[in-house]
Amino acid sequence: MNEEFNEEKKVGETQDEQTQAPQSPEENAKPKGFWYGLFATFRRESDACTGSECCTYGKETCGCGDMSCCCETFPWFGFVAIAMASGWIANLFMQPAGYEWFRALNHPECSPPSWLFLPVWLVLYFLLGTSVWISRRLTDCSRFTRIFMLFAFLLLLQIVWCYSFFYTQNPFGAFIDLVWVFTVLLLLFLSSIKISRLAGILLLPQVIWTIYAMILNYQIWKLN
Repeated sequence: MNEEFNEEKKVGETQDEQTQAPQSPEENAKPKGFWYGLFATFRRESDACTGSECCTYGKETCGCGDMSCCCETFPWFGFVAIAMASGWIANLFMQPAGYEWFRALNHPECSPPSWLFLPVWLVLYFLLGTSVWISRRLTDCSRFTRIFMLFAFLLLLQIVWCYSFFYTQNPFGAFIDLVWVFTVLLLLFLSSIKISRLAGILLLPQVIWTIYAMILNYQIWKLN
């Protein structure tokens, strides 16, 4: 009787093994790089709660209750929309007199064409909002408060730069503001990369662009 039971157990185990789909060597060797991490992060969004319920990392992790920054009341597109809205506000100080004044200035040889600024900033705002959203999903409320404060301060400084450069036509004051922009952006990068390497990598294009903007702004001030 024991032999029959052992034989049935072996048959059941072999059937269970057959029903499991074996992973191919290609799937096991699949590289999990930048784009895989970005896709995986967006995929986890579908598993999140909504309304005043706590997110997937739970109340035990963040230690805060309902209606807090841990809740899914502000999804990914909310942070991107905040960044885009700040760009729209900054653009109000740039036209039309600001554009005419800017075109009349002496420009350095490294100046990009005027049409390049809009698509570059759209991409940078998109990456910035996405980076902050990733940090929010992967950390607790106290650490994310620091991220969000840096994010809001950065957007405010970028608006101030447009006001100083285009509206008041003060390139030197705008350059000083860019130094602050770079400082806050660097703090945001260092804080984000401690939470998620992907969140930090998404900020690198804006770090590089800000350095380039500082050089360009300084040269315009010197030439004019």
